[in-house]
Amino acid sequence: MAPKGHLEEQDSDPKKKAAAKAAKAAAKGKAKVAPAPAAGPVAGAAQPREAAEIPPGCEEHRYWDGGVNQSLICKVNDAVATILDKFPGIQNEKPLDISDGGSEKAFDAGDYHRAMTGAGTYRCVGNLFLINFAYSPSRNVPVAETALMECKDKIFNFRWEKGTLKNYPFEISIAVMDTSPLDHPAGLLRVSPEEYEQAFLLWMAEKLDSGADDTDKEAMKRLLTSIPFRFHVLASEDARFFHMANLREVVKSFKLVGRSAIQRIFELEGFRLRKLKSHGPGGCDPAQLAQQFMKELPTTSGEEDVTSETYIKNAFKVLENVLAVDEVKQIILALMAKTKDAGQLAWAVDAIKFYVDRKFATSGEMSARNLTGKTTNNRGLLDVMLEKQKMLEHLLHQWLEQQALDAESKAVIRSVSSPGRAAKFFDKNSAWKGSVQPGSQEILDFMRGVIFGPRFDGQLRHLMKSGKTAAELFATEPFQSEILRIEEDVQQHAPEAVAAAAGTARAPAAGTAEEEAGFADMLTSVLTAEELEKDTDSAVEGFLEKADSLVRRYITTVTEVESGSEFVDMLKEKSVWKMSRVGVMYAVQHAGESDSLPHCRTPRFRYEHMRKYFNGILGRNGEGDESFPSNMLFFCFNAGHFGHNETFLKCMTDGNGKALPKRRETLFLQFDEESLQQRRGKKQGVLALVQGAVVCASPDITMVPPDLQERMHFTSTSPATNVIQGIGVPPYDQLWLVNKKEKSNIIAGGGVVRAGGTIPDEEKTERPDLSQDR
Repeated sequence: MAPKGHLEEQDSDPKKKAAAKAAKAAAKGKAKVAPAPAAGPVAGAAQPREAAEIPPGCEEHRYWDGGVNQSLICKVNDAVATILDKFPGIQNEKPLDISDGGSEKAFDAGDYHRAMTGAGTYRCVGNLFLINFAYSPSRNVPVAETALMECKDKIFNFRWEKGTLKNYPFEISIAVMDTSPLDHPAGLLRVSPEEYEQAFLLWMAEKLDSGADDTDKEAMKRLLTSIPFRFHVLASEDARFFHMANLREVVKSFKLVGRSAIQRIFELEGFRLRKLKSHGPGGCDPAQLAQQFMKELPTTSGEEDVTSETYIKNAFKVLENVLAVDEVKQIILALMAKTKDAGQLAWAVDAIKFYVDRKFATSGEMSARNLTGKTTNNRGLLDVMLEKQKMLEHLLHQWLEQQALDAESKAVIRSVSSPGRAAKFFDKNSAWKGSVQPGSQEILDFMRGVIFGPRFDGQLRHLMKSGKTAAELFATEPFQSEILRIEEDVQQHAPEAVAAAAGTARAPAAGTAEEEAGFADMLTSVLTAEELEKDTDSAVEGFLEKADSLVRRYITTVTEVESGSEFVDMLKEKSVWKMSRVGVMYAVQHAGESDSLPHCRTPRFRYEHMRKYFNGILGRNGEGDESFPSNMLFFCFNAGHFGHNETFLKCMTDGNGKALPKRRETLFLQFDEESLQQRRGKKQGVLALVQGAVVCASPDITMVPPDLQERMHFTSTSPATNVIQGIGVPPYDQLWLVNKKEKSNIIAGGGVVRAGGTIPDEEKTERPDLSQDR
């Protein structure tokens, strides 16, 4: 028989039995194990499989749930039945003593009482089956089943295969009512996340089913009987709930036990229902729940979106308006079960939307049954979509890296990394084909039809049963013939790609009229009035994607290099190498130094650093180093320190150190930033700074100087400056007022602080005191 004290789910009146047990323990002066909630299956709960799968006398070793984890609970209960069948009587086994090779000291009643009355906590090792599997302070919360299976493989199976799984790697927290003596622990209430324990049981059952030998079985028995326990006094159900919740927050970086937004909604609902049952409607108001959560969960008390009253109200709205629809709820639960992290979840939702928007499937076909594959051996459309995510990762990284394409083409292909990006890239009229290099079109067309589209979905669903990796799937028909055809096409265009990479294909020094028109059309098509009028939200979203694509294609940022020649070699693989007109920007505050608040520091000017880059630029068009490039504009940003302006010019010399003929102008850029004090909520104010941009060009280029008068100091009362400013003047009472000394400390003598604004008429008689911050 099983040890006494476990919660017996089959008892006809569990409340009376629990009360009688507690009264009996109190009469004997023994410790009272914290009472479990009302026993018995919850309506709609996952029912574990019956009959011979669970040996007689061990029925209490079952997991129960409110219904959202039915599939997982059945698997775990099957695993428990397998373990009990392979190890008869294991629930009565005791841990090895330290003298016999045990890992830690087993439970000792005397040590327990002394530790609990002293430190209030006690650690030991014990048998896993001393735990009441049916109890959880936070049940009916969907578990990320895919993440749990990954934990099973990476934590338990990996360590087992490496020979390092000598002890159970996690500590299980146990709740007791008080510090009274406890002679024979049984029916212990676990208040730590149960997912690790479930993954452990699933792993062990798999190993036993696969035919473990006697040595392995002995090691497994030792694991089962040497589980680290830590006892805590948690007298109330609320205390037990928040103890587990805090443990989850401590390790929330681990995707298995950290709560997602959907999981928090289910958890909040379970907590509210329990409070409603015990305290009535007055105890489950969102304001009261928020107050309790803020107090009991200090690790999340600063996250307004998690514990605030607004968050809790919104959670209940989602529950009532969305999750109340059973079909929607089942789809969300399917997504939770089959995705292991937020990235996979976002991909799955994105893919479903892409299929419906492109009419690859109707909304009705996106049912929970079709997505989960209940009629196709649990290989539904959702599984296919997630498998295609793995295939895309292999395609964009391992496979693409081996193809003879230039860096620009690879960057364009890799930019189509999700169904959302694909929806914007693959426009309906196939105009995208004209914007990519030869050799890339076939790859992108394959991605559009196979990865993001429904082509080969049926074959993939069948192939997934074999458990092939993404690389193995690409080596299997029907994918193999497609990949071979694409590789042949890429090879045909390889000479062009190699020539471009080697720098043999050069753009003319001056652009033709056709080239100018092409660039103009490309820029104006990024966001058109027609698109805005048709659908503003979609147009703005599309604008950001198109702009991002243009930036990746036509703007290059350069890392630290050793020499000008290395810089040239780096540019040869970029689109800018072939552009007929180029803008080169050199920013002092980003020149190899930290860019944290760059305009509030005094960055040193690195002469050799800029000289190295300038020399590389001069050799770009083969014009030698005796003339300033005729197709380039140089923008040198001085970080707000105008003494750098002349230093820039010293870098622009020929091989003999003689200054190159050029034209120059200086522009001023204004930066407005909230003060650090204001961001901390301690002070009002806006910090306004100016940075100079020295613009240099060939003498052949005409530069029109600004008509406005140059002023280093400026206020809203003297706007006639050549400052480029896209930000309106803040109200007078919102300005950051500082005195001269503080101003110097902030910007170290460079830039400009606006210490005044348009003073309202009613305040003109009161001059602001600039000696104190406001």
